Amino acid sequence: MVANPEICRANGKKSRGPVTQKGKSIASGNSTRHGLLSVNPPLVMGEDLEVFPGFVQSLIDEYQPTTATEKLLVQQVAMGWLKLSRLWQAEAAIANLSILRAEMNFKFPDALQSLIDLGSDRSGGAELKSLQAQIREEEKKSLALPQDTDKLARYERHISRGLNQALEHLATLHQQRQNKDSMGSYGYKTVQLVK
Repeated sequence: MVANPEICRANGKKSRGPVTQKGKSIASGNSTRHGLLSVNPPLVMGEDLEVFPGFVQSLIDEYQPTTATEKLLVQQVAMGWLKLSRLWQAEAAIANLSILRAEMNFKFPDALQSLIDLGSDRSGGAELKSLQAQIREEEKKSLALPQDTDKLARYERHISRGLNQALEHLATLHQQRQNKDSMGSYGYKTVQLVK
């Protein structure tokens, strides 16, 4: 059920905005613009702020966008590259986390541990410890890439497809602009005759 409009207006008049410093710092981000109007891309904590503008500048130098569409495609390519980079970092982090979890949670059955303890007094202890190390390595390998990598692979295909489409469209527009620049005033390619 919809609230009474008079009550909503009365409550709205009571608010004077954030009072604490923490609230003010949070509210200061309310007017942040995203996408085409943003000065910087949305960066995740720990990302290098200097790499992205350099990459965008290299795309601008390569394609020399002049129209709004070309500029949009350059931004789309840059953001696609940034998303792929993040995805690859996430995939590596997931694999590393899985290996760490396997190392922390790996427990041998009590019987095997008892054999290892008994074997340390006898000659078979070295073989049991070798077996223990082999089992741990196999466990790490089996847990290195969890089931979630299917989802990451799907995201990677989606981002790559969008990135490739943007690159193809940008290259087509760039080629058309170059062809148009080389055409004469009548729409034909001009050729100078050499005497």
